[in-house]
Amino acid sequence: MTATDSVGGTLPGDDALRGRVHTWAIRLEVQPRSVRIRRMTRKWGSCSTAGNVTLAADLAEQPTGFQDFVIVHELLHLRVPNHGKLFKALMTAYVPDWREHDLRRKVGNGNASRVGSRGGPMTEQVESAKPRLLSGGNPQIPKGDSDSPSTAWRAAAAFGQ
Repeated sequence: MTATDSVGGTLPGDDALRGRVHTWAIRLEVQPRSVRIRRMTRKWGSCSTAGNVTLAADLAEQPTGFQDFVIVHELLHLRVPNHGKLFKALMTAYVPDWREHDLRRKVGNGNASRVGSRGGPMTEQVESAKPRLLSGGNPQIPKGDSDSPSTAWRAAAAFGQ
């Protein structure tokens, strides 16, 4: 099955993105109902409650690490519908540097930026999401943080990784 854009043509990078989605779907043990690749201007991907995953066609032009971040994010929604503790722990288990990609997406380092859902960059939210650093330069993980390594490990183990 090939993806089409709004006028019915095959999009560049379609096969490469589909291959990455297929690889991650196997690893995550999920089966999207369909995978669509379209021109999108406001976000990099989405996942419907019916299991349809849609990715932006120009995601294929981004670095593979960022592609994996978006693909894993959308595929995990097939298992976890929200962005709660379990979702974040699974993101950490599968894409350990996902927060860096998320900041890049929000702030716009390079060309990975998309406009926030309220019409503008989400810089205030990004500032509050940045990890705090200890004097040695290591990220400080607050007690009870859902992204602690032990929580990520337990979530991954429960998920069957």
